[in-house]
Amino acid sequence: NIILAISQGNPNLKPTESINYDASVEYYNQSGGLFEAAAYYKDINNFIYAASVTGAAPSSQTASLANAGVTISQPENGGSAKLMGVELNARQQLKFLPGPWSGLGVGVNATFQHSEADSKRADHFGRKTWLPRAPEQIFNIEAFYNYGNFSADLTYQYTGLQLVNLTSNNLDNYLQPTKFLNLSVGYVLNGVNFTLAAKNLTNEP
Repeated sequence: NIILAISQGNPNLKPTESINYDASVEYYNQSGGLFEAAAYYKDINNFIYAASVTGAAPSSQTASLANAGVTISQPENGGSAKLMGVELNARQQLKFLPGPWSGLGVGVNATFQHSEADSKRADHFGRKTWLPRAPEQIFNIEAFYNYGNFSADLTYQYTGLQLVNLTSNNLDNYLQPTKFLNLSVGYVLNGVNFTLAAKNLTNEP
């Protein structure tokens, strides 16, 4: 057998600490609509990220493997990080439409954020990165129906580019944007809710 990579734990991790600042406003109209805007800022210390090393080992026990070209991955503590962003949310059922059409509704949620992090890695000296797993854009667009005992929800979800882990050669790993279209249909019969759900209808990677 050929060993290509090793993943190991880290019992020496410190807890992540964060001071958060949040402000939001909400508005509800008389026809069941919701409109919300929020802003946030997070000052983070000792954030945890996935680190990988090739050609040198985090510990002496795996030195021979790493020097042979095996990639060793484990969680590590970074230094400080900052995350700031805004979130916008709106949802409205079209109750002004006649009859069963009044069950139709639409919703949208969007997050825009920016992060900056210092991993404190010796091989990253002076280089700032994104905060891992903090995409700059997230969108959710929804069309729903809720009338009588029947309900349905069609949702499009988009998550932007994400930093996954930091490497010893500065070729950090990223997760490409993901896009999913999901459907959920439900019916209430004698107090029992039956639901059929399908995810990733367009078979996206």
